[in-house]
Parts: sequence; structure tokens; C-alpha cells
Amino acid sequence: MTKKGIVFVPPKSARGRRNITLTARTVEALTQHNTIQEKEGQRLGNLWEDPWSSLTNLASSCTPGY
Repeated sequence: MTKKGIVFVPPKSARGRRNITLTARTVEALTQHNTIQEKEGQRLGNLWEDPWSSLTNLASSCTPGY
């Protein structure tokens, strides 16, 4: 975390990469959140700034793990 907020950077090595398992419910929640954020962004136009887009955009490429 920096003064500007959370910063995502690539891991220093390949061993630093991690896959996480998300439940179907989590993927659904992230997808719904992303839909709400998109609608809000369209409503606000240029005023919209989504600080979490790097997280919620991942939802479209996720497959649930069980």
C-alpha cells in the first residue's frame, strides 16, 4: 500500500505467482459487482474512477473451483 492506494506489481519470480481458488458464489458476486460498477461508470461518464477495476475485471476470466 502506498500513499496513492494499493499498487499491484508482478511477483519478483515465477515462484511468487499464486493461483487462488474461488467458489462459484465468489465469482458470481464479483461478476455482479463488476456489472454494477460498469452501470455506475456509464451514469457518471468522465467523473467515474474505479480504483478496484483491476480486481473486478478478473472475474470475467475466472472459473470456479470446488
